[in-house]
Amino acid sequence: MLTRPPIDADRKRALRRERKKRRAKREAAGLACCMVEYDASMLDFLIGTHWLEEADADDAAKVGAAVTAMWRSSAENS
Repeated sequence: MLTRPPIDADRKRALRRERKKRRAKREAAGLACCMVEYDASMLDFLIGTHWLEEADADDAAKVGAAVTAMWRSSAENS
């Protein structure tokens, strides 16, 4: 398990402001976000269908972006 170094109170407040700002932008654009669970077979699907590069399979942000792109493409083509 990875552990992160402690964050001081000023940094916590700054991070909270950044999260609130991103959330406000998403809401203004009519977007929402959620956490999803995935396993190796789902990653294999994203890689096999060229939504995700194999080298990016351990990067949660890139996996999320691939899922979003795939989902958006499916919605636009339905």
